[in-house]
Amino acid sequence: VWVGAIGPTPVAATETADGLSGQSLGDVSPEAVGAAASEELDPDPDERVSAEYKQRLVEATVTDATERALERVAEGGD
Repeated sequence: VWVGAIGPTPVAATETADGLSGQSLGDVSPEAVGAAASEELDPDPDERVSAEYKQRLVEATVTDATERALERVAEGGD
């Protein structure tokens, strides 16, 4: 699980990814994945947005990406 735009370079949410290891797809909760990534990562504030806003953005973006990935797998996509 990689996230960009929360600091100077993209960062890996390795603990979040490790938590997915071994789970069946039916057991994956996109909301839980998003929350875990948000808790794990510590975004840098910048002149435009606060760290708190970026943290909420991480949660929403990772949740959405996980939902889309699960949908693609269910449809037989890559």
